[in-house]
Amino acid sequence: MDIIGIVSELTDDKNLAKDERKRLQIVNANQLTPDAIIVRLADKISNLRDLNRATPVGWSEERVKEYFEWSSKIARQLFGHNTPMDNILKDLFLQRNIQL
Repeated sequence: MDIIGIVSELTDDKNLAKDERKRLQIVNANQLTPDAIIVRLADKISNLRDLNRATPVGWSEERVKEYFEWSSKIARQLFGHNTPMDNILKDLFLQRNIQL
């Protein structure tokens, strides 16, 4: 698959409400192509590491917790495709006491 295809596969439909886009990311996670799964896992790792380093301006601790919980729902659908990335994510969730 080419880069444009992966990006297209991972791009949310901005015509939908944010909550619906987030819900669809969970529901559709296990339908992603293998290349898109790796990109999604890498993106989650990057985002979660950033949130562990510093809370973004305008974010509460509750919002950070909600992002971790939402991300764990996506990650559960993707585990088994890349063991090293799975282990990194599991460790990040463990640091936040998120049960998988």
